[in-house]
Amino acid sequence: MEAKLNRPGSKRLSAGWRNLRIGFSDWRAAAAAFEDFCDRRLALVLVVASIIYFAVMYVQSSLKTLWYDEFFTHFLALLPVARIWEATQSGAEVHPPLPAVSAHFAQTLFGPTAFATRLPEMIAFWGMSLALFFLVRRYLGTCWAFTAVLFVFQSDAEGYATEGRPYAIVMCCAAVALLCWQNLWSGRRWLCLIGIFLSLAAVVSANVMGVLIAVPLGVGELYRTWRTRRIDFLFWIAAIAGASVLLVYLPMIHMAQRYLAHNSGGMGHMASLFHLMELPLLPSLTPIVTVLIVVWMVNGVPANRGLTEGTYPPVSDLVAATALFLLPVCQKILEHWTHSVNLRYTLSYVIGAALVFTYACAWFSRRVPGAGFAAMAVLAASVVCGGVLHYRAVHKLPRWPPEMNAAELPNLPILVDQGFHLFPVYWYNPALRNRLYFVVSREDALRASGGDTVELNLSFARDWFPVQLADRKQFFYPGSKFLFYESAAEGVLFPDWQLDACREMHASINLVKQLSPADTLYEVDIPAQ
Repeated sequence: MEAKLNRPGSKRLSAGWRNLRIGFSDWRAAAAAFEDFCDRRLALVLVVASIIYFAVMYVQSSLKTLWYDEFFTHFLALLPVARIWEATQSGAEVHPPLPAVSAHFAQTLFGPTAFATRLPEMIAFWGMSLALFFLVRRYLGTCWAFTAVLFVFQSDAEGYATEGRPYAIVMCCAAVALLCWQNLWSGRRWLCLIGIFLSLAAVVSANVMGVLIAVPLGVGELYRTWRTRRIDFLFWIAAIAGASVLLVYLPMIHMAQRYLAHNSGGMGHMASLFHLMELPLLPSLTPIVTVLIVVWMVNGVPANRGLTEGTYPPVSDLVAATALFLLPVCQKILEHWTHSVNLRYTLSYVIGAALVFTYACAWFSRRVPGAGFAAMAVLAASVVCGGVLHYRAVHKLPRWPPEMNAAELPNLPILVDQGFHLFPVYWYNPALRNRLYFVVSREDALRASGGDTVELNLSFARDWFPVQLADRKQFFYPGSKFLFYESAAEGVLFPDWQLDACREMHASINLVKQLSPADTLYEVDIPAQ
């Protein structure tokens, strides 16, 4: 054995490991210097980070065209505020009016653009990041705080920062409510109680399933009550009062349930629990494993994991974070009554995952500064590289929907094959708006795909949105002539039935123009009988 240890290869390996450890010592010194700089210049660091964030989000938004769901927010935001309330109560939108109202004021400032429609969500995601940062920094310091924030940016949840739907607002409310609950006994008690009330009131005004963020707050408070043997009545009053705002939206919830319960055998949008919890975090798996390896290399396997009081978040915080991470379980439990299971509705569970991951890494490393700095550096590199690769990939893609030159087309009405395509084609082809139609036929949609969600959506919205909807008999009759826009672009959920109906009527279908590899324009001529 001694001869083996003295072999030249073993000596080189030992020397290499020794140099690696010396390098980690320098790494810890750099980490300590970074932590000290952030503590002294925290406001400057956050301002610079915020400027970078909004610049990146502006570029990201400019690369994305508005998609079907976002147009509900966009078109509602064009209405006066009072009309937005009427529209949501009539079933034109399945979410409460807060996202549309906030987009309305953004459009007042910046015009009816995609950027203005998405600006409230950009601000909300930024607010969530700040709240998460201060949640972790209070006990673990700046490096671990940045690690938690970067964990969220590494996940698929980051994409909702530039989507004009309520999910980033829900995440912001969840993080702010958790931060206020954490600081209930820190000397700003009344401010925190108001923050909890407003966060819960705002979250149910953005998405009715957002009421579930009261669950991790309640679980954490129950644990805190068990430990302290003292009930915080003011917390429960603030939380229940905020969540009770949901009662205002009961008529809207009833209208939404009318079509959710009608589709897919009464089960709405289905997703397994694994699907709910795995998909948003899938891009984070490789960085997570890398962080764990780096933390182990920096710190080694700790012989004694004991932590002194005050160096780690209290157990109640960990309980609340774990409950937030398990939020999709609550959605699955409520599935029988809600008729809808959608991973976006409990996306704030990613915040819980970030907290649990950060707390676990800090515990494993005994809060060695170099470990937090290393974890932050790995996730930062992953976010930057992923962002650059995504930008290059998206930048090479052809623009969708394609622009159509009205002067080159026959002067005929244009039928769009899918309701999912109607809004984008309508918005990005302004010269053709008065000629674009979508035929609403629930019977044909049910026959072709087994669902008529889009048809019901558009039927509820026809009185509020500027798009033109038509009945089947307006176009499918002997002697009818029209253009038909067909797209195989990503996002087609249901097969269209219109071309089959044309063939059944022995229509002449001729290619007019190949707009893109995925988009085709036909001229349809149904013979007179």
